[in-house]
Formats: sequence, C-alpha cells, structure tokens
Amino acid sequence: SSSPDKMVPHPGVTVSGLRGSMRQLSGLAESPLKRILGSSEGFRTGHHQSFAMKPGVDRSAPRKFRESVRKGEFKGQTSGSVPGFVQANFVALPREHAYEFLTFCLKNPAPCPLLAVTEPGSTAVEAVAAGADISRDIPRYVIHRDGKPREQLYDVAEYWNKDMVGFLLGCSFSWEDKLASVQLTPKNAQLGVNVSMYNTNIPNHQSGPFKGNMVVSMRPYKPEDIERVAKITEAFPGAHG
Repeated sequence: SSSPDKMVPHPGVTVSGLRGSMRQLSGLAESPLKRILGSSEGFRTGHHQSFAMKPGVDRSAPRKFRESVRKGEFKGQTSGSVPGFVQANFVALPREHAYEFLTFCLKNPAPCPLLAVTEPGSTAVEAVAAGADISRDIPRYVIHRDGKPREQLYDVAEYWNKDMVGFLLGCSFSWEDKLASVQLTPKNAQLGVNVSMYNTNIPNHQSGPFKGNMVVSMRPYKPEDIERVAKITEAFPGAHG
C-alpha cells in the first residue's frame, strides 16, 4: 500500500450519459461499452474529481513516508501509517492486458475502486501522489507468474519497461484513523499487523482472463458498535468503505 493523497468522502460516479448514443462505426468491432452500459453490471469507478490535488494541504508526511520506503528504511505493512491520507493497493501488468483489467475494475467498483492508472511505461501518478515512483515506493511487491505468486521484492524497477501499466486501487487502511478518532480502533491497527482477509462465494464480473470471487477484509467489533462503524466507513466507497 501507499499513501497518495488526502481522503475526501464522495458518492462515487456512474457513467450513464453514453447510453443511447453508442453506435458501431463501419468496419470496426462493436464497442464493449454498449454491452456493459446496457447491462446490470454497471460501469462505475471509485475515481472521482474529489481525489484531485487540492491546494493548501500539507503533503509532507506521505512524501517522507514514501522516501523512507524507497530508501529501504520501512519494509512493513502500512496499516496505521500516515493517518488522514489515502492508502492504495497496487497492480501492474503488461499493456496487452491493461484494458481488460481496467474494465474488470470498472465492472467491480466495490473491490477494485480505481484511484489512478499510469501511462504505459510511466511510474508516475501525479494526480494522487506527486513525485511518487510506484516501482520503488511500496514496501513490498509480490511477483506473479502464470497466475501464481512466485517471489517478493522491495522494488520492481528492473521489471518496469515501456509496456508496463500501473493501477492504484483504494484501500481500507485509508479510514482506520477515522474509527480510531471515535474510540473504535480496529484490532489490526492496535496490534500493528495486517487486516484479516477472507475469500467469499460472491463472484466478481469477469473481464477477459480476470475473474474470481470477491475477497473481503474483516475487523471484529461488538454488535452494538456495528452500526457506527458502518456509518463512518460507508462515506468512503473509493476505499473499500
């Protein structure tokens, strides 16, 4: 995870204005947007103008944190780090698969709320983390080959070529400090460990080779606290709220 920028609650975005205006151009394949916009799958994303850089915000804390990661001074999990700023999950893959993964995120906005997508070959995400290098500013990277995790590295600069595309997806670590501020600190934050995660039987909407069931995080609370926790976190749909 990383800490791109200040978290601002927002209602999310639904792209619906294109419906009815889609038309196939002669000689071109039919746009997949026609099927997506005309189905119950929806076409939504966690990315929103509220995540744009705002003037007057002191971003020195996340900048210093990323510098400590790049220097190898911080190598742990990031729950509780840089409170008040967005944290993000990171995915990178070759350009040939980027469109289908982008579509997967748009069709599954709850588990994959998009915060930023890089240009092919670029490691910059200026809209959410000015000066960041996503190939070196994350504490640990898991390299997958043939769909399976093969190794863990502290930077992936050697793998980053002109065809690599990076994605930042909102992370639930972003609002843990909001819970802590009202004496509802998550157990994982108290212990300084990663949050518990569970596979479910809820299928995601497939896009090309990208499919599978939704994975959810779990933070234990007393029954009488559930409503308060839900009320606080639902304000952040772009960060697994």
